[in-house]
Amino acid sequence: MAAEDVNNLREAVSRYRTVDDRIRDLNRQVYPLREQRKITELEIVDILRQPQFATVTKLDIREDGSSIKIKKPQMWKSAWSLSKGEMRTLITQYFASTNAPTAEECYRFITETHDRTLVRDTFSIERVVPDVE
Repeated sequence: MAAEDVNNLREAVSRYRTVDDRIRDLNRQVYPLREQRKITELEIVDILRQPQFATVTKLDIREDGSSIKIKKPQMWKSAWSLSKGEMRTLITQYFASTNAPTAEECYRFITETHDRTLVRDTFSIERVVPDVE
């Protein structure tokens, strides 16, 4: 190993540590803000449950042109995620339900069956910020 290579490695590791420390510090600062945002989100949802807001699906924020998209119970799905265990269960269910299995039918069974489990029964809100370039 050349001394120059060792020095380059040490410098690179030092820069990596510096950046990683900054990221860790920022994450410590962001955590309480996320908690505060969640509490405020719950406040907004409590207000949106009132009958006079039943048809509201979007709240525009004039100050910055952003908006809050309102996802109502039974009207949205969580992100598609399927564990290996869930995949095994669905494949087993599919093969138990047919005498003539095909790859396409197995795929359709899995996606349709799992898709039904993704429908959420809670409110969710999401702020949409326009791209500013």
